[in-house]
Amino acid sequence: MVGVLQLGGFLIAACMKTDQLTDVLFGSNIAAIAAFTFAMGGTYYSRQYLITIAVVLWAVRLATFLSLRVQRTGRDPRFDSWERGFSIRFFGFWVLQAAYVYVTTMPVFLMNAVCNEDPELGAADYIGFLPHPRPCPKCPRTSQLEPCVPL
Repeated sequence: MVGVLQLGGFLIAACMKTDQLTDVLFGSNIAAIAAFTFAMGGTYYSRQYLITIAVVLWAVRLATFLSLRVQRTGRDPRFDSWERGFSIRFFGFWVLQAAYVYVTTMPVFLMNAVCNEDPELGAADYIGFLPHPRPCPKCPRTSQLEPCVPL
């Protein structure tokens, strides 16, 4: 599925000679794989619901952020020196993106495809869904992990 979606994305982007589809298809591929494996898995346990929803929300947020960033600038600076179209380098980018999507979606794929029991959600599950602190790029103490509060 990943390969087909990425190959289709490459063909459209190469024909249009644009790099603006890469980020949209990156995030939407992740969301599609999570939703597809959940729907086709045949079991619908609480952990599968939670993880699938979290992955889909994250993927939509990521695709939206990256796409808006490219739309604001009108280009993707990663491709400034590249020939957009049917070039080996541009195709290689799409192949590497497909590999990255495949590897990053493997945990949700395996959970949705081979989950045959419904263990109760535990403390680790709930802790995993809490907001995590991150380095704040606007704070002088960027090496400390703390919630970002702009000064």
